[in-house]
Amino acid sequence: MKHRHAVLLIEDHDDLREAFVALADAHGLDPVACCDGREALARLEDGLRPCLILLDLAMPGMNGFAFRQEQLRHPELAKIPVAVISGTGRFPEKQAEMLGLTRFLRKPIEITELLQLFADHCDAAPVSCPPGNSPLASKVS
Repeated sequence: MKHRHAVLLIEDHDDLREAFVALADAHGLDPVACCDGREALARLEDGLRPCLILLDLAMPGMNGFAFRQEQLRHPELAKIPVAVISGTGRFPEKQAEMLGLTRFLRKPIEITELLQLFADHCDAAPVSCPPGNSPLASKVS
């Protein structure tokens, strides 16, 4: 059986979570989607160890900042790379350094950029998206 790499998305918008799940699954990854930081922390505490976390910042309940601060308190969880996805403008570099973020992706997310992020952090993840084979159009927004 081929190993599938887990990728965790923490996002409060249903349509983006569904699109992410479809894209990650179509490219051989094991997508796990949560609607807020509290749900994601529970999954991590239950043993989920994704190769990458995609984190929205503005969410009801536990937002992305609170999630990341809590994640950093646990040495084993702190090692998991985190990329922020946000609809806001540029993320302050000092804040990104302080939170130890891998990358900042602005919504709408380019599929090729997301696939490259998968390839950078998940062994054997593809970097190309053949025309007509993607469950999405050209962007995830």
